[in-house]
Amino acid sequence: MHYLDMASKAAVLRLVPLVRGKLSGAPADRLDKILTVIGYDGPAVLADVLESLYPELGRDAALTAFRQFRREVSLAA
Repeated sequence: MHYLDMASKAAVLRLVPLVRGKLSGAPADRLDKILTVIGYDGPAVLADVLESLYPELGRDAALTAFRQFRREVSLAA
């Protein structure tokens, strides 16, 4: 099982408003979806994240789309 390395959920939630304001449309919606699969202590299972964000895509396509989403969030941050 692959986990995404993350800070605690509380730390992530403190930063979300700063980033969300610079995102629009689908990326902002995806950010909200990720928050639902992050565990209280911070980790998220990659398979759960991909299924939440891209249920219609196969794994390789979902990973590619997720990399693009991460780039958009990074630029917003």
